[in-house]
Order: sequence, then C-alpha cells, then structure tokens
Amino acid sequence: AGDTGVTGVDLPRRLTPDADTRNHRAMLLPAFLTSSELTGDGVVVAVIDSEVALRHPALAGRVVHRRNYTAEPWGSPDSHGTAVAGIIAADDGTNGGIARQATIYNYKVLASSPLLNGDDFSGALAVQQALEDGAVVANCSWGAGPIGPTKSREALAVEAAWALGLAVVKSAGNRGPGRSTMTTPADADGV
Repeated sequence: AGDTGVTGVDLPRRLTPDADTRNHRAMLLPAFLTSSELTGDGVVVAVIDSEVALRHPALAGRVVHRRNYTAEPWGSPDSHGTAVAGIIAADDGTNGGIARQATIYNYKVLASSPLLNGDDFSGALAVQQALEDGAVVANCSWGAGPIGPTKSREALAVEAAWALGLAVVKSAGNRGPGRSTMTTPADADGV
C-alpha cells in the first residue's frame, strides 16, 4: 500500500442495479425514432447487466449470452437486463428501442438474488470482455456504490476501454438528484 503506484486500497463491492427502465417518453424516444433513419444494423451493443430474456419477442434472435460473472447459472432471465436491452434494441411498434436491429451481447453481472451478484472487479472484467468481443457500445445500468475520492477499479477499466474505442453508457444511479449521488463507474472519463 505504501508503493507510489498505488492510488487506493479497498475491498470488492457488490454490484447493484441502477436506473428506472420503464419510461420511453422520458428520453423522447418516439420523436427520435420518427426523425432518424438509424437502425443499429450491424452494431453490437454489450448489455452488462442481469440476464436478458432470449425469447422476448421484441429481441428474439438478436441476444447472445456471452459471459456470466455471477454465482447464478444462466437460465434466470431478469426484467432489469431485459428492459435495458429493450430500450436499446427492441423491435416493437409501441415500445421499440433506439437501435431496433442491433445485436445484444449480454454479460451477466447481476443475478435474480442480490447475494449472487458480481462485484466491481466482475464489472471491470465484463467491460474488458465486451471490448475484446467487438462490441462498439456497452451499457452499464449498475453501480458499486457512490463515487469516492479516488477512481474506482471499474472506472479505470472503462477509461481503458474508451481509449481503445468502446463507448460506455452509465446510468446516473437511483439516489439523486443531488451532489455526490452518482455511482461508480460514473467517475470514469468519457463515460
């Protein structure tokens, strides 16, 4: 810990889901879809979250379960990860996604029981794996606690991925609005 290269010492922190995923109107999505010709065709988006439902009709055939970082095996689809994937890529006339033809690579860091969730190190590994798997965008609607005085390990991973071309989108957290309410890795440059 006394080495000059060490910026902080901490214990692994369990990940928790962030972001309310229920309102497409709040992000002005209907207006965007009518004014844009962007479809997401050929784009791979990493959803680093809970397990996305493979059989959801608006996502069918476009979700690939890539890596599981939880203590829960695949086979427990969750509404949070599925809703996040839907906001990104659902092909549905009423509640469609932003990129309706994108492919979703799912990295499971959140489980159906919070006791089985991955930790901040798992989140960092998932970001790295998404980059290595060729995703161009990664979504992280989770946090590992409030931002601290030094950059979190997952923020450092996001910064490294950003420098290598991966765009990372991070939820603001569920504790705001207000000062010091953002959760990690929102402390990353470029997120």
